[in-house]
Amino acid sequence: MAHAGRTGVLATVKTIRVFYDRSDAVVAQSMLQAHGILAILPDWFQTSNAWHYTFALQGIRLCVLDCDASIAAELLKAVPGYEEPETKPSITNGLIAFLCFYFAGIPYPVRRRAVPD
Repeated sequence: MAHAGRTGVLATVKTIRVFYDRSDAVVAQSMLQAHGILAILPDWFQTSNAWHYTFALQGIRLCVLDCDASIAAELLKAVPGYEEPETKPSITNGLIAFLCFYFAGIPYPVRRRAVPD
């Protein structure tokens, strides 16, 4: 994805945080937008329609322009009571999810590529 940045140069979108709760993602997006930072949730519609795919899709990404990424990260760190989750998906959990989807007859969602930092 690309968007015209504030400097008039083509800027890229960078993922700064991944949420596993839709309400936390919307609150963070609203806070950044209140500070004048363009923030988007590209996975919002998938998780709104099929909330049980949130973990299979690796959460809800919060993306900002790369020129605003450092400011946005500092604003999100300043939120009291928020701690970065320490959980990471494991192969065992992925295998269990795949088998559940397979035996239930539900198509397994395709994993997207990891976003480089």
